Amino acid sequence: MSTQSLSALARAHETRSARAALKRQLAQGELSLAAALRHPMAQGMRVWDVLCAQRRWGPYKAREAMKAAGVLESRRCEHLRSSQLESLCNENGRTG
Repeated sequence: MSTQSLSALARAHETRSARAALKRQLAQGELSLAAALRHPMAQGMRVWDVLCAQRRWGPYKAREAMKAAGVLESRRCEHLRSSQLESLCNENGRTG
């Protein structure tokens, strides 16, 4: 493998690890939903993945919250409008 390929693999691993840590912090309550959705590492993640990472949130609850906020299931965090972000945080009950 070339050094460029190895470098790309290393960056991808760092990104996956950082995103997993972000989801873990959200699940443990160390991070609010609003902070997680605004976090730079979450910008490339799907909103669905962030919502489902929360404690006591599954696919059904995430789908209903996204539907109420007018967010498509394929939407990434970086493309959320401020009104959608606010709606999701209000639905969650933990703004901040």
